[in-house]
Amino acid sequence: MISAAPRADYTFIDRWRIGVLQFLLIVGLLRLTNFNYYLSKLVGFETVVNSTGGNAFNFVNYFGAGVLFAFLISKLHTFRARWQSLWPYLLLLLIYVFNALVAQFVNMTWVLYQILFLGVGALVHVLVLSKRSIDRAFWEDSLGGFYRFSLLFMGFVLIQILTHVSVTAYIESFNDSFVQSLDDFGIMKQRYGFLIGFVLSYALFLERSPILKWVGIGLVVLTGFGIRSFVLGLVGAGLIFSLRDMKRLVVFAGGMCLAFILFLSRYFELLIYDTRFYSFLNGYDIVQKFPFGVGLGGYPVYTELNARAILGSIYNVRAVLDFVPIAPESDLVHLFGSLGLVCGALHLLVQFRIVWYSLRWQGLFGPFQKAILFYFCYMTFFGISEDNIFSINYWIFFGVATGVVSAAAKGYKY
Repeated sequence: MISAAPRADYTFIDRWRIGVLQFLLIVGLLRLTNFNYYLSKLVGFETVVNSTGGNAFNFVNYFGAGVLFAFLISKLHTFRARWQSLWPYLLLLLIYVFNALVAQFVNMTWVLYQILFLGVGALVHVLVLSKRSIDRAFWEDSLGGFYRFSLLFMGFVLIQILTHVSVTAYIESFNDSFVQSLDDFGIMKQRYGFLIGFVLSYALFLERSPILKWVGIGLVVLTGFGIRSFVLGLVGAGLIFSLRDMKRLVVFAGGMCLAFILFLSRYFELLIYDTRFYSFLNGYDIVQKFPFGVGLGGYPVYTELNARAILGSIYNVRAVLDFVPIAPESDLVHLFGSLGLVCGALHLLVQFRIVWYSLRWQGLFGPFQKAILFYFCYMTFFGISEDNIFSINYWIFFGVATGVVSAAAKGYKY
């Protein structure tokens, strides 16, 4: 764990809260690196290239988070926070419980995990509301080391890309080139995409060194366009943080036009031939058949059981695959497919409430707050074509984002 710089006016409780928050943040970020893959190999579990890395990491991650959360329940009376700010968590809890009771293919293990992750997010929310936990120095001390570690990791990724494919091939077939050059190292492009979103957020708002700032931005640009979902995340977060400043908006729009010319001219054509296209059609079909969705954890079960029938119902489109992927490939598909139209829409509104405040209250936010909310917006728009919403790392940063918004509502300024 990275320790924040000691301060004379920090009490024991302040330091305890900060230590817990630091631990959870680092857990969330480590899930975005190759940590899970190599940990599984280290402890002797079977690993699968370009997968979540085996069962070892999931066990350590879930068990550790569960024990930590259970222990902290007994300490909640030491917190001083506006508990009414937790209403989004209570609403989501009701949605998950209701879904567990009515959905046809619900997996109760998934439900329990999501309730646990929701609780971890609520805990992070309360910790962030502590004034000592939201000054800029804390975030720089806590995450600055991870930012520098990430730069080394991204440098390794760039070397692998350049040694496996030519620059011309990378530009012409960027997505396939990225996957092919990194498969042997167990690096998942989806998780890497979330990692570079964090690096970009830290570089834009928190990094004080001009050299490290531009190194971070450069590595994101050189390796990020190998991930099509990165573009969605960048466009969404960039627009939210540019709409209030015309000069920034012009620069951002110009940069995206240049990127489109260099990298993305085939983006929409490739999307049609991607498995996500079938996932979206499958999600739409589920909403028509199941008003309350197939249930948390039920999407892969339902899809695998009904793959042939589903494929037959969507084969009137220009199909190029002979299967429907059992992974939802999108947070939107996962939400609406699992929870149904009404509950899925409520869930989405809770998320976009934070995106809305990120736009509306930018004048109240300091650098660290902008970094966190930019990253949350990036995760949200990135999730249009990746499924990450029901993982612990998402809920850790959801908790940070709701805490930041609630702190702004209370009038905290740093």
